Amino acid sequence: ATLKLKSGKTLDYRPGDSISILPENNAQTVAWLLQRLTLDSLHDADTLFTHEVITTKHRSLPEWSHFTCPLSLRYLLTYCCELYIPVTRRILRLLADYCFDDNVSPVSAERQRNRLLEFSSAEGKKMFEKYIQIPDLNLLDILSIFSCCRPSFIRLLEILPTLQPRSYTLINPVDKQLSCEQELSFIFTRVDFKYPESDKHVGLIDRYPSRRHGTCTGWLEKIWFGVNQPDDYQKVNFNNIEPQIIYIYLRKNITQFYLPDNISQPVIMIAAGSGIAPFISFIRQRKIDNLKEESTRGAITTCCGIEFHSLMVRWKSRYSADK
Repeated sequence: ATLKLKSGKTLDYRPGDSISILPENNAQTVAWLLQRLTLDSLHDADTLFTHEVITTKHRSLPEWSHFTCPLSLRYLLTYCCELYIPVTRRILRLLADYCFDDNVSPVSAERQRNRLLEFSSAEGKKMFEKYIQIPDLNLLDILSIFSCCRPSFIRLLEILPTLQPRSYTLINPVDKQLSCEQELSFIFTRVDFKYPESDKHVGLIDRYPSRRHGTCTGWLEKIWFGVNQPDDYQKVNFNNIEPQIIYIYLRKNITQFYLPDNISQPVIMIAAGSGIAPFISFIRQRKIDNLKEESTRGAITTCCGIEFHSLMVRWKSRYSADK
């Protein structure tokens, strides 16, 4: 994927550096979650409201809680909060207090509340491990399975952590002769979620069904193909894809993972999948440096394994001449 920075904007980076991307949650997921919440005094999910921060010594507050401007609940759930969080027994205990009969669910609110209390109790620790931890249920799975549970949006915001940036390593060499908008390229592999058939045998057939891809990788793919869902490839019309604004920043390279300063030293690089990204930037930078100077430079050898053979052939044909 390639990003084009706004005119006049540049990032001063080195091969091996990464950018952090500020993602957003899937609109379909946010809409589903909003339908499962009790909005209390809010007119709707787009009503702007302000909040008061009450400091506590027991746990840190999410970063978004320091915003002083009015925000809507839909905005917070889309841009500020992680939604697919693992559930703890404390969270299940909190959710148990928000089970109400809806005249739709075949299981009464009282039975659902009692089951959540059982999972959250000390006596139910083994059941919690078997039915919650091992299947790796997240918050949305719990709300889907326990259909009578409709927590207050205020209590939900108290437990949702801040939506974190996702980091991707640049594959660009450094271009000192930049004459137009700077372009930044990176590799990402879409994260897919496939639930095992065994889930059906332990009562988890009702877990949240729409989590198919990772938050950021699914969002990026949706942007690149211009479709509502990442899998809708048959609907792609590249001529009608509108430019999208993506917010990024240069990530501090804590590990200092760069090419050695001694250019005559040979380098062997081993990677798997998209982990080859920094090595591509090293190879491309070494090619540029070789054209500028006649000094002896050490050989670069790259070993990479990847699941899809066709993609490996494409990478090899593109970068083998640079080695």
